[in-house]
Amino acid sequence: MLANLKNSTQTQSTSALDDEQLLALMAHTPQAANNNETCTNQANNRQHAFSILMARHLDKVRALAWRTLQSHADTDEVAQEVFLKIWHKPDRFKPGKAKFSTWLFRVTLNACIDRQRKTKTVPIEPFETVLRDEKPTPEQALSKDQQNQQRGERVNNALQNLPDRQRQAIILSHFEGISNIEAAQILDTSVEAVESLLGRARRSLKAALAKDIHQLLETGNNR
Repeated sequence: MLANLKNSTQTQSTSALDDEQLLALMAHTPQAANNNETCTNQANNRQHAFSILMARHLDKVRALAWRTLQSHADTDEVAQEVFLKIWHKPDRFKPGKAKFSTWLFRVTLNACIDRQRKTKTVPIEPFETVLRDEKPTPEQALSKDQQNQQRGERVNNALQNLPDRQRQAIILSHFEGISNIEAAQILDTSVEAVESLLGRARRSLKAALAKDIHQLLETGNNR
């Protein structure tokens, strides 16, 4: 009973640690101990620290990977690769240079870029083709949910048609809510360059989605 109470107290104290402290706990390599219980506790603490990091950040890693790769299989592979790196080499993160979340996004984005380079690029249907009314059924005949789904698909296609760096900047800034300063660290560039990428990306998206913007405005005026 005392052992269970001790483990429970250790679990609670580990959960209260911030990301950098959890990584430090994982990276700590203790001296050889004669006490088997001490070795077991150290291993349990490392495992628990890793589990907490995963619980805190797995969804964020998966979201960034999905928006970048548009593939559930690739998303799973990238997430696994990122957290395996953290498990095996937690000391890769250098405190003081950037926040852990910023570093994690950069590792994730680099893993996505590597995967894109290794796999064949799937041709994306031109946005103009998506917008072209080739089917006889008018959009007005669709349900609101179907219209929103189609509009979402067109937005996603327009996003995927952006140059890589512009798309990465938009994903980080708009979808992940990251500041331009953090985005610059993740993309390994200057804040001014990030602002320029965002400006060009927004202009391209506005032009590509002109029809949808017009329809949304009309819908709003008719309410």
